[in-house]
Amino acid sequence: MKKNNFNLVVIIPTCNRPQLVADCLDSLKKQSIEIEQILVIDQSDNLETKAVCEKYNLEYIHKSFKNKSLAVNYGIENSDSEYIAVVDDDVILAEDWAEIARDCLQNENYSIVQGQIIAGEVEGELKESRLNDVDMRRQVYRKNIITPIFKIGCNFVFSRSVLDKVGLFDTLFGPGARFPSSDDNDWGYRLLNLGIKALYEPRLKLTHQSWRDEHADLKQMSEYGYSLGAFLAKIKMTSKLDFIYHLCAVEYWLLKNTLFSFKSKKVRKPFQVYKTQFHKGLFDYSKSINSLT
Repeated sequence: MKKNNFNLVVIIPTCNRPQLVADCLDSLKKQSIEIEQILVIDQSDNLETKAVCEKYNLEYIHKSFKNKSLAVNYGIENSDSEYIAVVDDDVILAEDWAEIARDCLQNENYSIVQGQIIAGEVEGELKESRLNDVDMRRQVYRKNIITPIFKIGCNFVFSRSVLDKVGLFDTLFGPGARFPSSDDNDWGYRLLNLGIKALYEPRLKLTHQSWRDEHADLKQMSEYGYSLGAFLAKIKMTSKLDFIYHLCAVEYWLLKNTLFSFKSKKVRKPFQVYKTQFHKGLFDYSKSINSLT
């Protein structure tokens, strides 16, 4: 592994998934350049993940709460590196991942880079990961008349300097929170809305493992829909124009995958659940905010 001048911390929030986090840590160990700091924030109910982490050169912290955004914020506040990466515990990073991130952030005028997420191979009755980017175009996201939704997902690296403007992650969003997803959508939207440019670099690759069965996949789609609805309700407080645009885009996508789809009922079912929960999330977030005012 080559030495480098990339002052990076990789933050990995995890909860009760020791084998998955082991695969992730193996891929970090194989990077083509050295990663200065790996910080695992464990929220597990037992010591299995701790035992896994003891085999690696990293910093391990256990927390009793179960909230991904809270864990990420803790990791950010308890590190001082110039650059920060947040990756999920169920990903496997390409060997040149850190090297490409360094080149994008240090050699080009970007303070955040997001990369391609590839669905892992499916085994047995498991379902393919819903995180699967097929776009191979290198592109720059920026605020325009409409602020786009920058889906940073589980593969992004950014300069600590942007936190002065964007702030930390909203702990109402993300696994374990009131709205158990869209933590990335919210943070990325706030970043772009401030006029900060974001690079999508498809060479920055990682694989999101396909480990969920049909039941877990349906639960995930329910959480995705519910949280996205809440996120759009939050957008409405910032820009009604952005809210209307993204609401129409989501409704059109849902119509294509439900009413106007020739796919089997079994294939359409997750999208129907997503649609129901999306509208519920819109209502619940608005209701919760109104109750505080």
